[in-house]
Amino acid sequence: MAQIKVGDEVVLVEPFKVFRILFDGRLDICDSEGNCISVELNQVNLKTTDMKAMKDAVLTVAQSLAKAKNTVTTLEIKIELRRDYPYYFWTQQIVSDYMDQLAGDGLFTYTDNGTYRIYSLVGAAKVSTPAKTLTKTVVAGKGTANVVVNSKSSKGKSINQSRLLQLCGDPNFVSVTLANGKVVDKYTIKGQKKSPVGYITPKVGKVASILVGTTLYTVK
Repeated sequence: MAQIKVGDEVVLVEPFKVFRILFDGRLDICDSEGNCISVELNQVNLKTTDMKAMKDAVLTVAQSLAKAKNTVTTLEIKIELRRDYPYYFWTQQIVSDYMDQLAGDGLFTYTDNGTYRIYSLVGAAKVSTPAKTLTKTVVAGKGTANVVVNSKSSKGKSINQSRLLQLCGDPNFVSVTLANGKVVDKYTIKGQKKSPVGYITPKVGKVASILVGTTLYTVK
């Protein structure tokens, strides 16, 4: 063991848990015996296991959002992460750092417009947005899963689960019908503080159909 003398700078390796994030960005942390201190964010590092979990969360969200429209920004990713993974501390810089790592891993490419980066999945084809067919009235009741659609709405072709996630990102998304017959509209999803992509991704195997504009697609 190295010799330690008075005046030496040492690093404490005792693990602490964050129990409060203050408004100014400082953290209140406590050890296993209840000893607590307040520190700056740059004074601590995450455990390796937590860093991996956060990187995996960024990858999951970024892939889901990018599959919907083939492009995604760190701001969009951060918003989704705060909804789906609220138990982690997310900032724009943290998300940017992880996306930079994922790009270095060869999973994403990006373009820089001088203000921020726009990421795309490596090898992904450009997704074209279906033409708008807003010739019929679509009414969705806020706060309820019931959706009333004009009976003459057109029926689209059968789609696979990958195409389903793409359509979830369409601005004309109205609702999905689950295999059990339950209809979930965009207002219900918004009420749960999720995006359609974030809400439907874990349920993708249970979706029977999706309504976009006035076109109903069957999921095979």
